[in-house]
Amino acid sequence: MRRAGQPPLPERLTPLAPPLELLVIADDLTGALDTGAQFARAGLRTLVLWEASQVPDAEVLVIDTGTRELPPADARRRLETLVAPWVGVARHLYKKVDSTLRGNVGTELAALLELTGAARAVLAPAFPAQGRTVLDGRLHLHGKPVDLPAGATGGSCATIAALLAARTDLPIAGVPLSHVQSGSVALASFLRGCSGRIVVADAVDDADLARLAEAVALVGPDLLPAGSAGLAAHLPKAWGLAGCRRCSLAPARPVLLVAGTQHPSLVAQLRQLERQRRVKVVGGLLGALLPQGKGVPDERARALAAALVAGEDAVLTTCDQPRLAGGGRLVADLLAEVVRCLVAQVRPGALVITGGEVASAICRGLGAAGIAIEGELEPGIPFGRVLGGMADRLPLVTKGGGFGDEGTLCRILTALEGLTITGQEENSGEQ
Repeated sequence: MRRAGQPPLPERLTPLAPPLELLVIADDLTGALDTGAQFARAGLRTLVLWEASQVPDAEVLVIDTGTRELPPADARRRLETLVAPWVGVARHLYKKVDSTLRGNVGTELAALLELTGAARAVLAPAFPAQGRTVLDGRLHLHGKPVDLPAGATGGSCATIAALLAARTDLPIAGVPLSHVQSGSVALASFLRGCSGRIVVADAVDDADLARLAEAVALVGPDLLPAGSAGLAAHLPKAWGLAGCRRCSLAPARPVLLVAGTQHPSLVAQLRQLERQRRVKVVGGLLGALLPQGKGVPDERARALAAALVAGEDAVLTTCDQPRLAGGGRLVADLLAEVVRCLVAQVRPGALVITGGEVASAICRGLGAAGIAIEGELEPGIPFGRVLGGMADRLPLVTKGGGFGDEGTLCRILTALEGLTITGQEENSGEQ
């Protein structure tokens, strides 16, 4: 239900227009895609858009607010501007958060609670398929508890509740694992009566997340669900959402891989890729920042184009460069400029990008309006196609820099040897 004083409904929404099943709010592009992929897998037509002023031809709309790296006050203002017109338009709402709690989690949950009028939010960031679990209110990576950075205040927080309390005055509560494992009905009852406005849920495996999803469905719109792709994977079944969207597979080569983060996991994946496959690796991009480096983006683009024309997979990386303190956006923009120059010369068969900020910069640099999500190659690694701009309908795969094992990039390129995305509708809605 829409509250008094809310912005007007998005353009073209009439009583006869089919309602959105779901609105997903994400703070970066890789998160938007890996969560949207959970609904695409259920056969639902799923789109990621940077901004949406019209009701799209989709059952699931994912808005990438791009607020992960913004100061809290700026993040809240941007989220409110982008999301307020959509409150009450979709049947369900899901807040995507980073599985390691990066970004403005507390600030954005508080803003969404105010916008929607929900009584409370349940926060379940666990993503067991990627080694992220929550036990006793603490984040664990591959079974080991980790402290969470406290952001601009410096220091660290041992628990998720402490991290949230640093950014919001709302009361925080927790759902211990014993309650989660008591069953969805008992869990729903606990969540209805909980005193916290934000409730942090333990979860150590997918069975826990499935129970949480069922409890979310039982409680209804008074409870705002928030989490990673892990919880999202169980919501289609809990909410009874199913579509008839499918995609067919055929080769999508050669591949341009943009390794846009310097996470140690990604460095190991690139080394394994070079050992296992013939790829053209192009680095040295940060020379463009030097006074004499004006031509560097064009030079790197030409080197990549030559490899692609020869049918060779190509890698553009900054992993060979020193880390720039606070230079994430600058590096993302440089990578986007090289890719734009490249695509103006030759169109790759598919594009693989690591890192949400880099993926967003590249897609925007190519003039894309959004991305149609078709599914995922493996947990946390979605695929889809670019919508609009100079790379319209180009197959796209993204992943977070820290996701995967040493063989992940090799498996992605192998999968793309048999992938092109031509979505189609089937007559039956059965899965």
